[in-house]
Amino acid sequence: MDPELNVVVKHVEKQLVAGIRRRYGVGESALAGVLDLLEQIGDRAIGAPMYMEHGYDETLGFDVEVCIPVADAIDSTPIQSRVLPRETMLCVTHRGPYAGRDGVPGLGETWNALWGFIVDRKLSPEDPNANPTRVIVRKGRDAAVDAFEVEIQIPYHFPVWIERFRAGLVEVGGTTLADEVMDGVDDLGDGLDHEAVRAWVRDAMERLDRSAAQQKDRERALSLCSHTPVPALVRRLRQAFQEAGSLEKFLDVLHDLQSEEYWREDGQPKNVLFTEKLPFEITAEEYANASDPVNRRYYYCHCALVKEAIRSGERLSLTFCNCGAGFYVRMWEAITDRLVRVEVLETVLGGADRCRFAIHLADDIA
Repeated sequence: MDPELNVVVKHVEKQLVAGIRRRYGVGESALAGVLDLLEQIGDRAIGAPMYMEHGYDETLGFDVEVCIPVADAIDSTPIQSRVLPRETMLCVTHRGPYAGRDGVPGLGETWNALWGFIVDRKLSPEDPNANPTRVIVRKGRDAAVDAFEVEIQIPYHFPVWIERFRAGLVEVGGTTLADEVMDGVDDLGDGLDHEAVRAWVRDAMERLDRSAAQQKDRERALSLCSHTPVPALVRRLRQAFQEAGSLEKFLDVLHDLQSEEYWREDGQPKNVLFTEKLPFEITAEEYANASDPVNRRYYYCHCALVKEAIRSGERLSLTFCNCGAGFYVRMWEAITDRLVRVEVLETVLGGADRCRFAIHLADDIA
């Protein structure tokens, strides 16, 4: 917990909601959608209303879902029901006006303060396009009055990472390996102390390198830990793969569906693809402008733990980069419905100027 901002970590169980998803223009408030949905659902609501932003398009505007917890599903156009997944959240409650005025901060300022807390502490939130922030309106309906109580919940990756890492260790080496590598993890609590997390991860990677003799086991254990690819994108890619009928035809249209490049190389099996991770979007401009090799590698990297190791020069096993490779494992296994192995070829942690991977698809995909 932060003494000034009062940030807390909450474990939110899955819940059934009924909601409406539509586009909102710039400057258009989702609060009106909350009020409209409350009126439509009435006494079938069993919790506070919320809204979630799923993305933004310069032409179409914000993709926003407004929803309310319900006991029973409601599916009556345009209202649709779904189950929100269980999440661990970084949370802060805003009390005051919905929009800031007369020097009193509004919801936007509180939102920015929470993101500032995350950046300062070098925490790892989930990708908001895959796991959107939830804004829960617990009190207040009229934006003209000050009596609002709104909780902002940002999905937090660290507890998920720990859970997935342990599951991966159990998969490849049983509970004995998991207990050995995970030694001391309970002392990290919610993982808000970045320096303690860095030290634990560094030592855990060394324990993994000592205890798991097979490279494939180390790869697999960490490949399960990555962030989740955006579900809507994965669905589009999976559908395109099925419609293409072959990997070659799928590669012809893949570039039009997403931003990363995938290619084959001469002399390699046809079911092996190669890719190069794009620079971290948030620091892409700094990366482009940096002339110092260390700074370029720092701004290129997506992982807060690796970035600090690059800048400080401290040791961190290259085994850890199999976590980043896991993003491609999760995506391509979802696309092809087959097990996938991703090989780390070079990374900025290892001194290269980029991160390159070889994606080994199943033998029957070529």
